[in-house]
Amino acid sequence: MILRKFGKFLRGKATPFQIISATVLGGLLGSLPGFGQGPLLLAVLLFLLIILNANIFLGGLTLILVKLLSLALLPLYFNLGVSLLESGLAAPVAVLVNAPVTAWFGLDYYVMVPSLLVGGLAGLLLGLFISRSLGAFRTRMANLESGSERYEAYTSKLWVRALAWLFVGGLKGKKSWTELSEQKGGLPVRPLGVVFVVSLAVLGYVSLSLLDKTIVTSSARDVLERANGATVDIASIEILPAENRVTVTGLAMANPDALDTNRFAAAAIVADISGMSLLSKKVVVDSLQILEPTTGSARRVPGVIVVSPEEPEPVEVEEDVVSIDDYIGQASVWRERLRLLKRIYDRIAPHVKSGDEEAVEDSGLSWREQLALRAKEEGYARVKSDSLVKQSPRLWIRELKSDNLVIADSGDSYRLGGTNLATQPALLEMAGKLEVAREDGNLDIGLELPYAAAPNRSGVTVRYRNLSIDEMEQQAGKNLPMKGGTMDLEGSGYINSGILDIPLKVTLNDTTLNAFGSSVPLDSFPVEVGLGGPIDRPTLKIPKDAIENALLKGGQQKVEDLIEKEAGKKLKDIFNLGG
Repeated sequence: MILRKFGKFLRGKATPFQIISATVLGGLLGSLPGFGQGPLLLAVLLFLLIILNANIFLGGLTLILVKLLSLALLPLYFNLGVSLLESGLAAPVAVLVNAPVTAWFGLDYYVMVPSLLVGGLAGLLLGLFISRSLGAFRTRMANLESGSERYEAYTSKLWVRALAWLFVGGLKGKKSWTELSEQKGGLPVRPLGVVFVVSLAVLGYVSLSLLDKTIVTSSARDVLERANGATVDIASIEILPAENRVTVTGLAMANPDALDTNRFAAAAIVADISGMSLLSKKVVVDSLQILEPTTGSARRVPGVIVVSPEEPEPVEVEEDVVSIDDYIGQASVWRERLRLLKRIYDRIAPHVKSGDEEAVEDSGLSWREQLALRAKEEGYARVKSDSLVKQSPRLWIRELKSDNLVIADSGDSYRLGGTNLATQPALLEMAGKLEVAREDGNLDIGLELPYAAAPNRSGVTVRYRNLSIDEMEQQAGKNLPMKGGTMDLEGSGYINSGILDIPLKVTLNDTTLNAFGSSVPLDSFPVEVGLGGPIDRPTLKIPKDAIENALLKGGQQKVEDLIEKEAGKKLKDIFNLGG
């Protein structure tokens, strides 16, 4: 089959333009890392391949060859793309990334520009080589055809013609070799291709205007499942262009670590959209309201793993640093929640750039090392440069509202609110804020996102009051040095490139400290604790002398109480004697 195709190509009407246009377009198509990275660029290249009078067979063959080359060179494309997009080439590429239409070309992905350059160049060189080789071959065959009696006698034999027809489709086409060698031009556009593309565009426009919400729901479900890693259920998605409103109902995202529960579920999500520029790939949401949200709720039908999660590598800790797992119950549940928080942070927070060699102080890794780590975890083709997005973010949510967010495993209810939440928060002139508060008022967490004036750090505030020490010990499943009473904690700090730095003031109230064979009551004792480490694997740094200081204070209090008690008795005896 391949030989017959090749023979047909040799005897066909392919001109240099048809050959070179086919190999260049095939090379560009083969260099695309995937559909999700540049959907509109893929469509444009396919339409050009159909409209231009390019050789489809040669274009497909080039596509396969360049695709194999691109898969082998993907790590090289990534590193080259990082150097190109973080240098002088960033400015012209940023213009295309933010412009209408080309915003959908995926040029902000690090692998895209090097891959397109190599694929296009490879297609051009291959086209020139094939065009010249084909011209030379046809000229030689024309000379044999017109001036060689042996050639005429040989090709007139029945068995030769039969073998040639069987393997390459024959020795001659509709034109003689002389005619083929002399043809140079040809119609550059394929009329049927133009009709096909125009018809397809009209059909697409009509389909979008009459788009069934089932198709939209199915597409959104597929995208969310890849992001979530497990089954996502959506009852429906309704788009009302006249009202600038999008409503998602019946959302339930299965927890990959516990498939019989939901990571997140909501009765409905309503988005009021004020600004939408689909051609520029940017959306402004005035209000996003989440109705009846829950996390940890039971599923009627267990979910299915879509993308296998990767367990993070263990973190080496210092002598006076402990994992937060040692102090909280249901550690696996919290780890899953923290991993989710880490994924959200990675999407919305800019990554600190400290130069190729300079290390980021908090993480110990240079910016390039952090980027390489992301590429290995997410895939080279999936990492892009958010710094190329200018003027306004891809997605900007002016206000987020949600009451009664229920955590099913604890029964606690929370209020969730936010302002100026964006995929590129550093482009905003005001800081985005996200706040979570428990309904009983004992827990408040606030996150201030980076913005134009402070693009590198996220501010964090934490306040937790009346945390029962006995309940904490019961959930942790281990004996703690404190018995009874409550614990208060509060503090404020930063998240810098995914690393926590939050000094906490922990106050032990009406508890009993048991250590070194002593039991000492504490009315109110403050301890300075450092919350640090990666977001998804936080650690606590507790002062080495914290317990000793607590024992000393407790012992001092005992002595003071004893003195007061004994002095009272002496005074009472004196007054009694005086009476």
